Amino acid sequence: MADNQQPSSQSERKCKSCGDVKPLDEFAPVYAKNSRGQNYRQHTCLICHRIKAAAKERRLRGNDPQRYRDALKRWRDRTLDERKAVKKTRYEKHKAQVFAAYGGFICTCCGETEPTMLTIDHKLEDGAEFRRNNRGERWSYNFYAWIIRNGFPPDLQVLCYNCNLSKHRNGGICAHKLREGSTTIP
Repeated sequence: MADNQQPSSQSERKCKSCGDVKPLDEFAPVYAKNSRGQNYRQHTCLICHRIKAAAKERRLRGNDPQRYRDALKRWRDRTLDERKAVKKTRYEKHKAQVFAAYGGFICTCCGETEPTMLTIDHKLEDGAEFRRNNRGERWSYNFYAWIIRNGFPPDLQVLCYNCNLSKHRNGGICAHKLREGSTTIP
């Protein structure tokens, strides 16, 4: 048998660890340098191999935990710029998606269109209550992702930072609206 293993057909193999007969593609290929072109499959299935590898990793980590902490720190340092770039790209994509869902990059009160001046506002002035109620949830690092996951809640709107702060300080009504004589909440 070219596969260098036991069972009755070339499409199946018996795992030496769990004893189950499984399809050949559930055994990882082994590429040996001196196999003269006759590569073969492992004797244990992928599941058993992963379980054994994880147990070995836990045992080694238990023997020398500092070595693993140092390796993790080296990995973090080595990939920091790449991970930051991925996070920033994802953040910008979510931000654009959220603003598009709420009418685009335009303040609903004054019409400001500079994207760096705009934010998402709670229409009912309940942002502090929202943060208290969702404290355990990991939304704070990316509020835009939270909005997408929760189906774009209707009690949010786009405001510029000036209107947002003015609305907060004037009891839920922006200074623009007070000046116009209107008392409706945007």
